[in-house]
Amino acid sequence: MGGSLRSPSTSLTALWVAVEGAAEAGADTRVIDLKRLGLPFYTSEHGIPPSARRLADTVEAADALLWSSPTYHGSVSGAFKNAVDWLALLADHDPPLVMAPSSPGRRREPRSPGAAGTSHGGTRHR
Repeated sequence: MGGSLRSPSTSLTALWVAVEGAAEAGADTRVIDLKRLGLPFYTSEHGIPPSARRLADTVEAADALLWSSPTYHGSVSGAFKNAVDWLALLADHDPPLVMAPSSPGRRREPRSPGAAGTSHGGTRHR
C-alpha cells in the first residue's frame, strides 16, 4: 500500500521495487495505490464507502503487507493515515508489517513514521 499523492511518487516507486522483489521470490502480490483508490476522508459519521470496503477486504485477505509512505514532519502522509483510519474501522486483521520510509528527513538518515515506531534502521517488523 503506497500513501503518496504526489506525481511522480518516490514512495510508490520504492513500493513497486519491493513488490517486484517479493513477486520474484514467489509471492502473489498486489499494489494498492492510495491516490488511485480515492478514499474519502475518514469519519465515523458516514457510511462505509465502496473504496474503503475494497481496501479492507484486500488487506483482510493478505498474508502480509508492505507499506510505503513519505514522511512528513516525522509521520506518514495524510493519505496514508487516512487509509489506516479506514482499516481500523473495517478490518480486525494483524498481518506482518514492514515499513519502508523513502525520505530521509532532516537528519539525512532513514526515519520510520512516528506512529509506527522504529527499529533496525527505520524498518519495523511485526
